[in-house]
Amino acid sequence: MILAVIVVVLSITYNLFRSSKRLTFAFGKTGINVVTQVVGVLLAALAVQYVVNGTSVALKTAFSSS
Repeated sequence: MILAVIVVVLSITYNLFRSSKRLTFAFGKTGINVVTQVVGVLLAALAVQYVVNGTSVALKTAFSSS
């Protein structure tokens, strides 16, 4: 099952890379800038969530062992 998911994700990624020129033409300069900004915001949100989760676990561990 995991191998099938890996193959599907790789094939989607490969096909997106292959069609990148057409996607660039379809989105245009503004569309690509919008997608870049949205992906940047999502990446920043994930990073903040990881820091919050790690800090929470560290604090729980530190206070429960004492």
